[in-house]
Amino acid sequence: MAVDQKRIKNLLRLVRERLERMQRYSQELAADALDANDLREEIARLLSLISELESRSDLLSLDDVDALRDGIETLKAFSRGRSFEKRVTHLGFRRVARAALIEDCDFLRNLTTGMIIGLNVLRPDELASLIPEQKVAAYKFAYEHNKIVVVDQPSEASGLDAATAEAAREVLVEQGERILLDLQGSNCSPRLVQAYQALQDKLAQNKNLVQVGILNSACSRLTLASEEELSTSLFEMLKAHIDSVYNYLAQDPQWRAFVEHSMSTYMERQDVDELIATARAIADQLARSETAAVEAVPVALNTVADLAEGVEKPDGRLTLALARTIENLISLVARGASTLKSDVASEARKWAARVVLGAVAAAAIATIAKVPGAEWIPDTVAYVLRSVLPK
Repeated sequence: MAVDQKRIKNLLRLVRERLERMQRYSQELAADALDANDLREEIARLLSLISELESRSDLLSLDDVDALRDGIETLKAFSRGRSFEKRVTHLGFRRVARAALIEDCDFLRNLTTGMIIGLNVLRPDELASLIPEQKVAAYKFAYEHNKIVVVDQPSEASGLDAATAEAAREVLVEQGERILLDLQGSNCSPRLVQAYQALQDKLAQNKNLVQVGILNSACSRLTLASEEELSTSLFEMLKAHIDSVYNYLAQDPQWRAFVEHSMSTYMERQDVDELIATARAIADQLARSETAAVEAVPVALNTVADLAEGVEKPDGRLTLALARTIENLISLVARGASTLKSDVASEARKWAARVVLGAVAAAAIATIAKVPGAEWIPDTVAYVLRSVLPK
């Protein structure tokens, strides 16, 4: 297949535009900070390289892309510097420079993945190394005996933070039990009771803090909407419980990272609806198979779809929870497909990959790529369906 020159040129343009944006917010960092100055110099060098590559895009080689990727990794390494604890203006928000830099470098790396695929020099067995690892989300997945399963995401808090967080969680579980009893004895809607029960279950299980955070947000919205149904004392108790849960979550680095990334995640209602429909389509197909996935996988997809569907204007957290759950599933099946052999044991994985990637390609391929960090998906899905899993 011939190299898509139009696609290559567009990817180079996107790299240049992102580097120019990084150059602008890097000027907000201290002028006399060595790490910030090194960052600005590397951005300038990469902009010069991009200018050269754009002038000869029809001759772009794998070595050129590798040089670009090396420069991007150098940029990302600067994020460890102390200067990057300062807040800068990023996509209209004031964000910690470190988080903005990491997000932009991931974006650039994903674009270079598209270049490598577009050059048609990639073997299927080389693809896995280019696909990003699964990210912090409402759900992560794995293969177990060739079946897709949901995996736990325990807290990453350590030392004193971990002990403090565990003590706080135990208090929240006790409070939650009392709150449920009070809610069940009130005139509130069953939906509010169900929301707090779901939150209570996730707190007690202690397996996934992102799910706790998303459910806490749902409880917050429903509580505010139900104020007239609740006594003043119960309403204030619910608000205090919600605040306590957020304080507990704030101690975990995974939740903090998730919230930071959600700040730059915004989609129109139509885009969110496309992701919801895609999640449900994949869930429906996987639920019909006895060999592709355990029951918890379609349940997970329908859960994030339900949470986003039940809100008129989903915020960044809900949108990211939905999109990243789908992205993590794509990462798993695309990686798996690229390393499969032609044997009977691999057929379930191949079928699952066709279902997941086919559903995304049919409806949400452009939409999910709007999520920061998911830019790698369109080129990867197209490559796997064309070169790894041809019909």
